[in-house]
Amino acid sequence: MKLACRFLFGIFSILIMSTIFSLPQSHAVHELFKSIDENADGTINQEEFSKDMKDYVFNKLDNNNNKAISKAEWMGINNPLEAEQHEVLFQEIDKNKDKLITFFEFSDYAERHSNIEEAFIGLDKDGSNSLSPDEITIRPLFRMITIKFE
Repeated sequence: MKLACRFLFGIFSILIMSTIFSLPQSHAVHELFKSIDENADGTINQEEFSKDMKDYVFNKLDNNNNKAISKAEWMGINNPLEAEQHEVLFQEIDKNKDKLITFFEFSDYAERHSNIEEAFIGLDKDGSNSLSPDEITIRPLFRMITIKFE
């Protein structure tokens, strides 16, 4: 669905500021890395990274932990979009029109319209297509996720 917008990119805030741990080798960073590295191979691939990002964001938006984002939860996001655009975006993500965004709907939209892949590439300092413990010294979260409006 086309949105009338004079920007190539619309931005909506869905995350809080990045959480930075005090020491790169701290217990918290080690636990964070282990939680993202689902197959326990000592690296984080792009699929694991993307899943962690989407899980974390979805859980932050789902204030009542009912496994769905209601319109009220969605509209409560502090973002620079106009209310009308925010409403249209909710409707676009809510594919089955039940006035709830499920994780599947959220994940599908984020997969197609977010900058998660670029974030992964930016963290992958050695270009190995995986993240090592040295490349994950913070939870890789962003204050904003960029959504492309076409």
